[in-house]
Amino acid sequence: MKRLTQILSVAAFFSCFLLISGTAASQDMNDSRELGYAGFSNEPMSGYWKLNNSNTEIANLDKHTQWSTETGTLSAVTSWDDSHNIEHTISASFRWDNPPDKMTPGSDVKIQGTFVNNEYSSIGRTLYGLLVSIGNSGTKFFNVKTDASQVLMIKKDYRQHSSEVKDGWFSAPKHYAGESTWIQIMVDCYIGQDHYVTTYQYLWVESTPL
Repeated sequence: MKRLTQILSVAAFFSCFLLISGTAASQDMNDSRELGYAGFSNEPMSGYWKLNNSNTEIANLDKHTQWSTETGTLSAVTSWDDSHNIEHTISASFRWDNPPDKMTPGSDVKIQGTFVNNEYSSIGRTLYGLLVSIGNSGTKFFNVKTDASQVLMIKKDYRQHSSEVKDGWFSAPKHYAGESTWIQIMVDCYIGQDHYVTTYQYLWVESTPL
């Protein structure tokens, strides 16, 4: 009888230890997960994303492309001579919907992109098209694959370069990552390694619920 009492006491001790350890581990997991975000919890939020500014960056890494926005549509012409003195020319036009001035968390947002092929006179494979993404403020166009979420992509090359209109959808974020209260929508129009990037910066604005 004494032996049975000792066994039960040991079992009770380990059960209590495992319960405490499991609770602590669960708390640690919750803490580490919540540390990835600032400001928002699982409670309903009172606020919205406000378009604060936009800017344009031209990064001509190939140094071949001329960009023009004179007609309200972005036009691009790329021309170069290869080692055999053969001239190659690629020309396209791009249009896209401006993102909304205000987005409520979780709302569905549509952005339409238009690609118009004007000329593809080249036997080489040059990628060109339009990419729309959403991510943290400060994300660069060359990092969107790892640091942002794709909203819309139109990609062309020498095999398939017909004009195209395409819709992209996303849900306005319900939280912001890290300590920053900014997010951005980026539109990257490119031919080869030449890029015309338009970035729309959004700031989180808290509001008092009615």
